[in-house]
Amino acid sequence: MSQFMEKCTKQGDTAPPESPEEEVDFHYVCFVNVKSGLDGIEKVFLLDGDRQGPVHTGVVLSAVDDDMISEKGLEVVREFMRRAVGGEGCEGGDGQFSLLALAPA
Repeated sequence: MSQFMEKCTKQGDTAPPESPEEEVDFHYVCFVNVKSGLDGIEKVFLLDGDRQGPVHTGVVLSAVDDDMISEKGLEVVREFMRRAVGGEGCEGGDGQFSLLALAPA
């Protein structure tokens, strides 16, 4: 996944930040679940245009019961939103984000 993300980042017109710590105001953030092997376990990764690569969120989904629109998957997104608006003990966050979900109809 890291190699794919690196390849995609080189296709754009926007120059990357000089340093990974440099603040970027507007960028994409995406949550994806990736199957890890034959055991049916799926890990949730954060793809953030302000970071150098994918970040494992620590959340593991069951391929049978969970996906990104299950309660367990949605809690990852809710936690991100809480941080983005600085709510429930989270500092910072300016609350500026858009949300888009790709889900079955």
